[in-house]
Amino acid sequence: MRRWLNPAAIVAAVGLVLSFAFAYTMAKEPGLYWTRVQARFMPPDLDASNAYRYTPASMVLTAAAVGKMMDNSDHARMADADALLIGQGVRQGFSVNLPNTGGQWANQFVSPYLDVQVVDSSAEAVTAKTRSLIAQIAADLVWLQDQGGASQNYRITIQTSPLAVSYSKGSSGRAGLVGLFVGLGVTYACVRIASYDRRPRGAHYVQHPSVAARMRNRSSSQPEPARVEDSEVSGRTRELSGTRG
Repeated sequence: MRRWLNPAAIVAAVGLVLSFAFAYTMAKEPGLYWTRVQARFMPPDLDASNAYRYTPASMVLTAAAVGKMMDNSDHARMADADALLIGQGVRQGFSVNLPNTGGQWANQFVSPYLDVQVVDSSAEAVTAKTRSLIAQIAADLVWLQDQGGASQNYRITIQTSPLAVSYSKGSSGRAGLVGLFVGLGVTYACVRIASYDRRPRGAHYVQHPSVAARMRNRSSSQPEPARVEDSEVSGRTRELSGTRG
């Protein structure tokens, strides 16, 4: 009975159950919906026949200012400007960034558009959030130009790319195996900790009653050594002394 109450065995059993449960949860993890939209800043409609002929630096600066008004948080800098938000492990959130084509170590902003990405658990939530962000970008642009006193004939406008929601889900088998390996690794570490002998060196151990009884019986069955009385020892000592004299 004492063998079944071993703490290491209990930890191992519980760890195995939790490992398989965690692997099942990882395998059944639902996919995510995401989208990516470009909010391009268009120059004033002075030459309608060729609106893309120029990309003035002032429009890039305007896009950067609106992007900071929308999302002033510090995001991890990616080496590729085309990196997806869902690929960074985000399961729910959004980002509004001015594309930096200079790579990981240099800054280069040449395109006057904001990269809008949204990730969520449903297509409806992604659609609603994206439309809200686009509306906020347009409103911030209007406010910024109002503050600068820009004339209506010389105002920058917004043109967005089509909104298309995509669904992404990883491999259930690989996710389950990863979850199982992680659970087994944690279980192994916990078993090693539970089986470690925490008793200090030199500590006194309490013997089981049956072991103590066997030790007493073994000692009583052995013959006792011959005892020599003190008077006998004294007499022999005097005899030896007289012989030497």
